[in-house]
Amino acid sequence: MKTLAALLVAVVVTMAMSFPVAAQIGQGRLTGTVSDAQGAVLPGVTVSVTSPALIGAQSTVSEANGRFLFPSLPSGTYKVTFELAGFQRVIRENINIITGQTIPADVQLQLSGVSESVTVTGASPVVDVTTTKVGTDLKGEALTAVPNSTDAWGALSEAPGVRMQGFDVGGSHKSQQSGYEVFGIQNQSRIVTDGVDHTEGVGGTGYYEDYYSNEEVSISALGSDVEMNSGGAAVVSTIKSGGNQFKGLENFTYESGSWVGDNNTDALRARGFTGNPNLLFYEGHADLGGPIKREKAWFYVAANTFKIDKAVSGVPQNVATDIGLFHNYTGKGTYKPSAGDTVIGYVQRGRKEKPKRNLSTLVPAESVLAQDSLTYTYKGEWQRVFSSRTFFDVTVGNYHSLWPMVPQVSAATNPPFVYRSTGAIAGAGWNAFNSVRNNPQAKAQLTYYLPEKKGSHDFTFGFEFRHDYYQLGHNGNSGPIRYSAPTPGAAPDRIRFADVGANADFGTGWITSANLDQKYAGYLQDRWAPNSRLTITAGLRIDHQNVSYTDGLRKPLISDVLPDGTRIFPASTTVTGATLLKNTNAAPRLGFTYDLSGKGKTVLKGFYGR
Repeated sequence: MKTLAALLVAVVVTMAMSFPVAAQIGQGRLTGTVSDAQGAVLPGVTVSVTSPALIGAQSTVSEANGRFLFPSLPSGTYKVTFELAGFQRVIRENINIITGQTIPADVQLQLSGVSESVTVTGASPVVDVTTTKVGTDLKGEALTAVPNSTDAWGALSEAPGVRMQGFDVGGSHKSQQSGYEVFGIQNQSRIVTDGVDHTEGVGGTGYYEDYYSNEEVSISALGSDVEMNSGGAAVVSTIKSGGNQFKGLENFTYESGSWVGDNNTDALRARGFTGNPNLLFYEGHADLGGPIKREKAWFYVAANTFKIDKAVSGVPQNVATDIGLFHNYTGKGTYKPSAGDTVIGYVQRGRKEKPKRNLSTLVPAESVLAQDSLTYTYKGEWQRVFSSRTFFDVTVGNYHSLWPMVPQVSAATNPPFVYRSTGAIAGAGWNAFNSVRNNPQAKAQLTYYLPEKKGSHDFTFGFEFRHDYYQLGHNGNSGPIRYSAPTPGAAPDRIRFADVGANADFGTGWITSANLDQKYAGYLQDRWAPNSRLTITAGLRIDHQNVSYTDGLRKPLISDVLPDGTRIFPASTTVTGATLLKNTNAAPRLGFTYDLSGKGKTVLKGFYGR
């Protein structure tokens, strides 16, 4: 598939009372300038941060220009302490760090007097004045209290710049993916959960994660820096991490079909439309997080299950309905072996059951295919603070899925049928398949902060790869033949063959070719702040993609179904693997932000990217 380049130019004015602005895919950042009462910058100030989201405290020292930077902090509420001999200690509380955002925390220190310390409480800054992305962030009540589908598409529907192709009402879209676009861009999205990319295709998510296990969901729609590989939406969620205190969340949601309104019209009813209302919806979630050893090791575990039962237009409810059953189990551990090191492990297992998938007026209950699929997502991460200027992060993860489809009735006794005049089908479900996906990946990123007289430089260097392996093939459960008739009740006058294996594991000696999509990327970026109000971001990302398919061996069983044993195809066919595409693409990024008021409340942003 030929790589397409997209050029995006945007200028956005963001007010503090509107929405927060997302930054890169990684963790949040805290920066600021320390000065005295006369406005002169103060170097050598010890700046420390503590938070329920952070094991222990992190500290740095303000540079010669008074600036400080914490390049990677987990999402959470922080207390920031400023200390310098001869000055009052200042404590700023309730600073909210958000995934992918750079939060400012400027402060003035007064000379020591009667009071040794001053505690400042108030609203946390909400406008990111240093990065170019536009989006929104959901955490706390904004994440869990909105009565939507409690999934990635529910979060997308609440983000500015995102236009959905369908809207969830009271969980009506739960268990199904919805199309969307951001500022006119379709099918260029990236879905990342706790550092693991599980994007399916060009815009979908690989699995239905436990929405309530998220600490935060961040949506960015425009102005991505070099960590984002495309111009579309970045949906980045962060899993809860536990803490020094035991905490848990229990949630139960229930919706009866009698609570669902009916907006069908006589005109639609006359055409046979009966609606697709929820007949039943419930979701249960329970989690627990806390210390294994305070200030040293944390754990978090969660279990979630939900069921949705929907009517299908034109299908009597006493005949069949569309049922979805989902089960998720999540675990995460955080360990701090030393003051500068943090190790994180995460795993999530999901199961999806759709026993009547694709049920419709043309696909009766006997002809559907039943889905019972499993997904696994896991990662290991090492974070290292080398100094007050240097931070390093390495993540190794994988997304894996197993998806079999099985007919409701036996193809041997009820062979598949299709009626060409209406498109209706009968008999066993057709095209029963098995699919396997494996997506190992790794990412390493170094951040280096360099203050100078002409402004500070915030350098980012990174490398990542993904090897997306996908195998799809007929599993034989639909049989090797489907009959075709002109109208229902008529005798079949056409036959369609499929070269399938003899059993559900692709047949003895029958090997399906696998698709391989190998991606490598390196990137570098400088975020230069020549003064306290202007930030210029310049970066370059180079991606290499190698698309191929593996060897395969196909052994049709067509002779087994023809009465006279005639073989009209070869006994076996060898498929030789080949490379379809090798492509290297250089994508520059250039942007600026300007703090119009100088108070961090109004910012002008411009961005150009490829």
